[in-house]
Amino acid sequence: LKITLTPPLDCVAREICPIQWKLYASPDYLRQHGPIASPADLEQHTLVASPYPGHLVTLKLTNQHDDSDSKTVTLQRTLQSDDFPLLADAVSQGMGIGLLPVYVSHSPAYRTLRPLLLDHRIDNLGGNLYVLTLPNRFPSPATRTLIDYLRDHIVALAAQWQS
Repeated sequence: LKITLTPPLDCVAREICPIQWKLYASPDYLRQHGPIASPADLEQHTLVASPYPGHLVTLKLTNQHDDSDSKTVTLQRTLQSDDFPLLADAVSQGMGIGLLPVYVSHSPAYRTLRPLLLDHRIDNLGGNLYVLTLPNRFPSPATRTLIDYLRDHIVALAAQWQS
């Protein structure tokens, strides 16, 4: 399973669902660094996120009620990793603001994380969750069954993440 904008060309990629992103912080981080009421407030904070080119991450935040109200902010990363549980742990420990998939907040281990700027969406990030397999003209019945199972169950869970 991999979240990516473009799956690798040397694999067979089966799309499962789109991934939405949110900004999160721990209650301790917010107590120590103050509330974040607007996109401009983010520029005073550091980011925990998946790898991006360069040291800075530029986010486009759009008001969910007014598409013409859009702000671009640039943040410095303190930690980057493709391991989302590691990133969520770092955010839980107060290392910075986390740019995480929305499903992370549905895990019991991370329910204390606070979503930030609820009236905004992140527009310049995307990506989908894919099941990646090696090319094989005749995948085994077990492989096909596992892929179907993952697709069905993750799509059902994704309906809860989006709500």
